[in-house]
Amino acid sequence: MNTDIDRLVASIAPDPGPGMTPGARELLQEITKASAIEHAPTQEALHVRRRAWDRVFSSRSRTPTKPVRRWRLLAPLAVVTVLLSWVLPEGLGLGPLPASAALDIKREGVYYVVTVKDLFAAPQRYQTELEGRGLKIAINVVPVGPSLEGHILIGSNDIKPLEQTGPCHRWYGCDIGMKVPVGYKGKADIWLGRRAIRGEKYQLMTPIFAPGEPLHCVGFINERVLDVRRMLDERGVNEIRVTAYEKPSPIPDWWYVLDGVSTRAGGALLLVGPAPRPVPPDLSQTCPGHAPTR
Repeated sequence: MNTDIDRLVASIAPDPGPGMTPGARELLQEITKASAIEHAPTQEALHVRRRAWDRVFSSRSRTPTKPVRRWRLLAPLAVVTVLLSWVLPEGLGLGPLPASAALDIKREGVYYVVTVKDLFAAPQRYQTELEGRGLKIAINVVPVGPSLEGHILIGSNDIKPLEQTGPCHRWYGCDIGMKVPVGYKGKADIWLGRRAIRGEKYQLMTPIFAPGEPLHCVGFINERVLDVRRMLDERGVNEIRVTAYEKPSPIPDWWYVLDGVSTRAGGALLLVGPAPRPVPPDLSQTCPGHAPTR
């Protein structure tokens, strides 16, 4: 299953991986090109992102209360705390914000505390305000699905995310910010996930069975394409595309669904094939307490 998801999300990295047909590759590129990130990820950032995905999908046996610890992937050094206002709107008693600021930046000891005030500000506004503190950090707020809302991707091994204390019920961890020292002289690209507005395509595709996504706790793998289309339609997903390793035209409805990702609110991309998976994954691991339903 890891390989299948890697193929589906391959458009977030330069190399789509072996085995993809040209048509499938074009489809994956089309899904993400409409809302391209203004600051293109560096090669280092893309490798960090791919490693993060690999870690997520190699840890399917984890329960949601044991989130992926990205700071084990990103070498922990240094420290600036960036708290997202939609996670901690009154965080740490930072006081009133200037009306025109996209960020609230406060120094606390050897750290800065930076709160994102305007999730829809132009990236240049974030960069300008950070440069005023000597920080060469580019913040890019990107539309994502419910399971990635508040998620942070860091394009540098010198910065690590900061997670909330206590229980966390998300696969990817419960981010509240990231850490960098006041004297940080490096450069970094940061991606913050915000809930997509109507019509926006996700810039980070998410497994369709992840918590908060349409087929969470639904047994859909190895079901027929026609049946999975019906499941999705019942849940308000009506923009459904399919791709395959070897893709006929059209893809028959009697083929089997092998995996899938959410691409936007009401949109999904399914990986299908003429035969079911020999050993289907145990999706009950993503749904503690009860088995997936149809």
